[in-house]
Amino acid sequence: MKIRTDSDEEFVRYVLEARSEYLSLRLKQEPAIRQIYVDAAANVAQDIARLAPGASDLTRNRLIALEKSLTREAENIQQALERRLRNDLQEAVGLGARPLQMHMTSAVQAAGLPLDVTRVQRGFGHVNTAAVEAIWARTRNGMKLSDRIWETSDNARDNIRAIILDGVARGRDSAQVARDLEQYVRHGAATMAGDYPGMMERIGTRVPQDLCYEAWRLARSEMSMAFMEGVYAAGKVNPAYKGVRWLLSGSHPVPDICDDLASADLYGLGPGGYPAGDEPPYPHPNCLCTVAPMTEDTQEFVERLKNWRDDPGSEPQFEKWYTDVYLGHIAQQPPSSQAGVTVPSPAQILQPPKKQTSQRVPMTKAEWQKSLTNLVGKEGVELDTAASEMVRKFRSAFDAELEFEDELIKALAKRRGGGKLRSAVAELGVALNRLPIDATRDNPSFKALRLGDDLGRLYGDFNPSRGIIRIGADTFTSRPKLELNRASRAYETLIHEIGHAVHCANEGHFTPWMNTMWDLDPLRKTAGLWDLKHYMRAPGVPKDTDGMTPYGRKDPLEDFADTWRILYVERNGPSLTTHTATSEGGRIVYGDPHPRFAILRELILQLGWKVPTL
Repeated sequence: MKIRTDSDEEFVRYVLEARSEYLSLRLKQEPAIRQIYVDAAANVAQDIARLAPGASDLTRNRLIALEKSLTREAENIQQALERRLRNDLQEAVGLGARPLQMHMTSAVQAAGLPLDVTRVQRGFGHVNTAAVEAIWARTRNGMKLSDRIWETSDNARDNIRAIILDGVARGRDSAQVARDLEQYVRHGAATMAGDYPGMMERIGTRVPQDLCYEAWRLARSEMSMAFMEGVYAAGKVNPAYKGVRWLLSGSHPVPDICDDLASADLYGLGPGGYPAGDEPPYPHPNCLCTVAPMTEDTQEFVERLKNWRDDPGSEPQFEKWYTDVYLGHIAQQPPSSQAGVTVPSPAQILQPPKKQTSQRVPMTKAEWQKSLTNLVGKEGVELDTAASEMVRKFRSAFDAELEFEDELIKALAKRRGGGKLRSAVAELGVALNRLPIDATRDNPSFKALRLGDDLGRLYGDFNPSRGIIRIGADTFTSRPKLELNRASRAYETLIHEIGHAVHCANEGHFTPWMNTMWDLDPLRKTAGLWDLKHYMRAPGVPKDTDGMTPYGRKDPLEDFADTWRILYVERNGPSLTTHTATSEGGRIVYGDPHPRFAILRELILQLGWKVPTL
């Protein structure tokens, strides 16, 4: 049996694309962390100005009062760092796992197995979630990650205090001290030392050269570890996984243990090769080296899958994967009271079982409005606490996370100018409650709703590998297209993106709709609709354009989501978009609904979900 890495071009492309996205994530992270500290310093500088407006010095009483500001900003730094790392670590784990997930999905499809691809992917989602939880639970030197973040923010408070006290000792007034602090946070101690000779001799090692360095170091270490954990976790649910190869970072300054890891051939897999179960742990803080997964030769793997399809007993390894991973959530249920129940074979599995509706604590529009009103006028820790309460309610209602971009949450808290934005966000509650609960709470492809990111020209997007829906910041100020009485386009955008999540989780069930509406490009037939490397590049040709939107023509995935959107927005009866129509005596007479809406509605009803009439 051959083990391949660089000789398997498609798999190597998966690895390189994931690594490239990971590095892009890292490049965005450090400026974002710098901004957290810049914001904190600006707040302290404002407090200095308020405590001593026009004063020539900062008295002892003013310094005592300033301590409250320092403590508040330390808490702000801690919470902002934790939010940032929580999102980035989850994404890093997903990127580490992605090559093995895509490899497994592609092989299952190439072998012609009658399995639900979404369900195959769900196994990777489960181990990814467990890996992220393990990262936050792991202790180092007796401290969990959240404790180390707190220690980092506490040290930042001490360093800011040292800069302020040095300014006081030099007799600088409050305005000058505020400028010193902001300069240090933005540009580091070296710049200040050049401007004020003797400063570094006075402060010595009490402050670092760069206030952000400790947070950067923590983030780099945890991100690198998370990427590796993603690889190792995905290996547990891909039977082709054989181990990893250790790869030195391009910015590796001096020889250390990483050189030994990269050069050692302890298992006959070549330099830096380690088999499954003996993967190397993260070696040292600030390490930027990485691992690349090794798999069985893809063609041999596909042939073995075909053998298993025809004779399940011929491949015990795949039988175990099928029972433990593919049917894992079934196997974990309590035993049935019925005698003679057997586990179905692969050929018998064509659709995932219909999900039972879960009980939930509803989050109505009034609850959204109440939670948003509770943000008004708050800042710092109070604002984070109020936002956390809204997140808790959302989680209870939809079993998913609600995340806010920092600038959006601040804008929502404004007394003046924040009312329209709060109204637009509150309408998301209307949209979610209009949809069947199975489309949101009981949807494995809907794990988080993130609001306020800069999405460029997009109103929203959906990440199928992470189950995250994002609504862009500008969407909340954009005019609606279908429901003109809404506060913004966010309402209909969310319904559209939920349509993606529904399709992703139930692709097999909606195949009749897709086959009726589209003559798919061969690449989409073989690689699957949700293999996004072909998204909008190889859509195919629409068979039926009645009721199709211009955006839906760009790709079958967008066509489905837009059809779902039009079906679920409020309508006052038939329209030219949804129905056939003729003109009789100067008035419009509506006929039957267009097939795209009628077929989709019928398929939704077959799931037992609520759906508007046509």
